[in-house]
Amino acid sequence: MNKAILEITRKEKKTITVEGQDYTIAFPLPVVAELEEKLGRSMKYPSDWFRIQTKEVQAILEAGLTRHYPDDARTMADDICSVLTPEGLGHIIDGLCMAACPKTIAKLQADIDARRREAAVKD
Repeated sequence: MNKAILEITRKEKKTITVEGQDYTIAFPLPVVAELEEKLGRSMKYPSDWFRIQTKEVQAILEAGLTRHYPDDARTMADDICSVLTPEGLGHIIDGLCMAACPKTIAKLQADIDARRREAAVKD
């Protein structure tokens, strides 16, 4: 796969799209608790999500898929990871962060946009 297409909706459900296939992901507290157990580290703060390592992506994807696809989450995570390139991996990690911490990401994006507007005015 040369390009991963990632779309995160602003609704309660978060959707990632990989090679034209939509997957709904969610990280409610029980999923996060199980994920922390599996990874052996905290995932309760946005800073924890910003430090996702490549070797953790498949487990995090599987966890995020379990709420909507309890019987197929592992296979789906395997399928997604099998087509990822380094570029696509970056998009997926960004999407996982957005799904887990939407308010933090929205605030960061608003801050970035405000700084860009300020810089444009100065020029």
